[in-house]
Amino acid sequence: ELVKFKDLSIAESTTLITSNNDDTISLEIENKGKVTINKGYYTQFSTTYNDFVNSNNEVVVNMKISNFLDRCLVSDVKEDLDKVIEQYGHIDRLSIDLRNNGGGYVDLALNLSSLFIPKNSVIMTTKYANGKKLTYKNPNEPLFNDIKKISFIQNEGTASASELFILAL
Repeated sequence: ELVKFKDLSIAESTTLITSNNDDTISLEIENKGKVTINKGYYTQFSTTYNDFVNSNNEVVVNMKISNFLDRCLVSDVKEDLDKVIEQYGHIDRLSIDLRNNGGGYVDLALNLSSLFIPKNSVIMTTKYANGKKLTYKNPNEPLFNDIKKISFIQNEGTASASELFILAL
């Protein structure tokens, strides 16, 4: 079936590609011809960071999280912060830039939150139309609960799972 991706939203095109059970997908790219892609696990490398010691002798980490679509997000954040702690022994300030982060998978926001907030803390409660409530709590001991100050940078492009992450913290 020939589908023109330019007529589809990102969600529709992603669903179209990922919904079938085939190992490959064939695409016809305008001015390039037919291309076959092997489907597999792809990461979107959604984090970058830098660290430094400021004039008050505080260890500061600036982290940018561009989306909540990368299934490696939580392990990447953990690895990045572990590197800083290995180098300096601690982190005083963490600034997380979520500008233009349109969100993604809610489970990633829940799991990322669990790195910072106390065990058994409520991360989110969902209330359904029928009145039923489902509460999500942090089941784990937090790995980074001794960071003195965590701040967020957001804008009108911050949405969905990134907003949930902000609210949880």
